Amino acid sequence: MKSLILVLSLIACLALTGCKQNPYGDVSSIPGQKVVTENPENNHQAPKVFSIEAPDVLECNESATCGTTILGHVPNPGNAIVQIKGLPSGATYDASTGAFSYTPDFDVVDVSKHPEQSMVNIPLTVTVRSSADSINETSRIITLIVKNKMQPVDLVFSGTDNVKEGETLEQTVEVKSNDFPQGPFSLSAINAPVGTEVKPMSGSSTLFKVRFTPGFSFALNNKPKSVKISYIASLPVGQSIAKDVTWTVDDVRQVPAISAPENITQGLDVNFSIRAEDLNGEVSPKITVSSVVPFGRISSTTVTETTGQSGTLPSKVVNVRWDQLKTSQLGTSTPINYEVCVQKGSGSYTFCTQKIVMVTLKADLHPTPKIDRVNWKLGDLKFLKAGSPFTIGMPIFDVEDQKMPVDVKINSNQANAVSWSNGVLTINPIAEGILQFGIQAESIFGQKMNEDFVVEVLPSTWAKTVMFTSDSVQSESLETAKLTSSVELLSTKFQVFDRNLALRESCVFTTEALGLAKADESLQNKMYQKVSSLIVSSSLANNLKGKIQDDLKTFGIKVLGRLSSQLSHADLSSLTLVVDSRSSLESPKVPAGLKGTLTSESMDPVVFDLSRMSSNCVALFNLQKPAVSLAVGFTCKHNDGKSLTVLGFELADVLLNQSDSNLMGKWMNVFLTGKAN
Repeated sequence: MKSLILVLSLIACLALTGCKQNPYGDVSSIPGQKVVTENPENNHQAPKVFSIEAPDVLECNESATCGTTILGHVPNPGNAIVQIKGLPSGATYDASTGAFSYTPDFDVVDVSKHPEQSMVNIPLTVTVRSSADSINETSRIITLIVKNKMQPVDLVFSGTDNVKEGETLEQTVEVKSNDFPQGPFSLSAINAPVGTEVKPMSGSSTLFKVRFTPGFSFALNNKPKSVKISYIASLPVGQSIAKDVTWTVDDVRQVPAISAPENITQGLDVNFSIRAEDLNGEVSPKITVSSVVPFGRISSTTVTETTGQSGTLPSKVVNVRWDQLKTSQLGTSTPINYEVCVQKGSGSYTFCTQKIVMVTLKADLHPTPKIDRVNWKLGDLKFLKAGSPFTIGMPIFDVEDQKMPVDVKINSNQANAVSWSNGVLTINPIAEGILQFGIQAESIFGQKMNEDFVVEVLPSTWAKTVMFTSDSVQSESLETAKLTSSVELLSTKFQVFDRNLALRESCVFTTEALGLAKADESLQNKMYQKVSSLIVSSSLANNLKGKIQDDLKTFGIKVLGRLSSQLSHADLSSLTLVVDSRSSLESPKVPAGLKGTLTSESMDPVVFDLSRMSSNCVALFNLQKPAVSLAVGFTCKHNDGKSLTVLGFELADVLLNQSDSNLMGKWMNVFLTGKAN
């Protein structure tokens, strides 16, 4: 009866006044250990509900602290116990506050082993149970996304940065990266003078040797010349770092290079030539022939004169004539004095050399032998590569009777570099620089003829391919240059002259160059005529001009336009890039991958109509999908062996799977070597 009364009293309390006392105890207010109570206003017992309050994903960057709050909820009367499995090194969790904090080290994303990896996922297993319940619990997975952050990369260089003309500047460049302690890296020297060599050091993937030997025309007017070089190191992940260094080259004054006979024997009408070059590369030399002779009349006439603006050394050729001689003067020898001067400083022709030509007048009036320069005109400067033999026809004969023997002697400033036999002159230059030589032909009657020649010998490392760039080198040219094994980048604005274009076999025009006013019709035509292989790799390929445009019509090539004009809403990812099997590769079919990372227009390449293409042309690249095939590259060959290749996209913009990443480079080098049909 008492129990019944107690229960009724309790019901009355709840119904009339409400019960202020919680019969199940106080709810814990400790942060991170909340107790779940449902319907507290009705004072019903909370069900056993377990939950975790935390984000599903937490993004973090290497070396930067990230954090969040992870709370556990359990029903009354227990306290939440939170456990986290899989905490990485450097991560902390404060159970009293629920604060999670993590500062990832730089080695969490191991790009040294996986350069293509930009992030890693770290799963954390969060488990919550109650201090009052040893059976029930709940768990959740929280994903930590740690994004790679490149550690600082440094370029450390040592060696000389100040040399004199004619000396060799050497620097060692080390690429230091904690992400890639063993590399491999590539290094280029942007804006470096022509002839600069950058080579990896043997046995190292982080050290490079840089060499440059300035010629005597590098610094001018007896003043030092400073050149700012940008070293650019490319990392395996595609990023690059640049660091500048200044080279200083001191001018070394050079006496003029003179080609003229020292002794000649002629009849009553004397003729010979004097050729002089300014090795300092500044002015056309001044040649003064003395008018003082014991008899007769002497005169001199300038035959040719160059200022060096085309990249050659300034030069002058003077023809000397001594006539109005008498028979009584035969048998005498007379020195003819002359002087050649160049500048000692700006504006002063005071750096001079005096020489003589000893002329013997001989009674025997047989004519002098003939050195036929039909293939090498007087005053012409030829360019050759060190270590590469060169032959040219040079007939030498007796004018009276070509069957008569003629004694030929060669004097050269590079011993054994020049020889002559059976009408053929052979030059095998040993060292780079200026090669001067003279040919003396003497008949059996003692009559002599002299001819002088000058060759500029370029470095043995002279690149066979030239690629034009804008005023400042940009990523497109750098990435395209990596595809070729021998290429030199030339500024369209500053470096287009004969010397830099000499001995090139191939020329590449990219969007970077074709978009410049300097890459106008005249330059396109000039390179088309000069090299044996011209390659246009650009989404501006429909803007070709002059002779190139004319030849496209002759070859039956028609520009259809951009890909988007042929396939509306074209998705490159749905297309396949097919490489022509005649490239000596395996004719792979890969996803098109034209992402336009270098030039956005590559995502919409130029396509061509090859239905009326000449038999001298072949398709190189096609974009394919079921029932559709569009040509985006072709090559045509002239009857003289020269070729024109046009691609409607940038080669360096072809992004392939890792297994195919070297495809474009392989294709480019096979193609440039002429092994592709």
